Amino acid sequence: MSSRTRSTVSARRAKSASARVERLEREAKARWHAEADRLWAAEQPRKLVEQIEVAIAAEFGGVRRRFAHAEARLREQLEARRRDETSRLEAWRVSEQERIEAELAAEAQRFNDGLMRQLQEFEFQLSERLREQEERLAHWWADAETLARVRVAALLDEAFGADPSRRR
Repeated sequence: MSSRTRSTVSARRAKSASARVERLEREAKARWHAEADRLWAAEQPRKLVEQIEVAIAAEFGGVRRRFAHAEARLREQLEARRRDETSRLEAWRVSEQERIEAELAAEAQRFNDGLMRQLQEFEFQLSERLREQEERLAHWWADAETLARVRVAALLDEAFGADPSRRR
């Protein structure tokens, strides 16, 4: 082989080796990129999950604090409302008790007034009956005295005769 052929063969071989090196480098880079992509694809969801977990934990901590604060405020509001309702209910109970006591007192007064009227009417009727009885008794007594005088006079007339001088 001639030197020219050798140099052409060498150049071809060099070119072929250079092409082969470039091809191997491209394949290596492609494998490296594929491996990096595969690793990134495998790592990325895990990293994403970790980042989401960290974000959720941070947000959840804030939510917990806000929830605890809201719960405490709600309890305070409920306690204040319970106190208000309790005092309102107690005021209503007292007012109702006073109203009922006033109604009972008024009813007792009406009852006492009614009893007093009945008692006064009874006393009046009793005094009228007593007066009637006294009048009857006085009339009966007067009749009895008159009858007694008449009988005594008749007995005296019988005993002494009709002598008018002896009668008195």
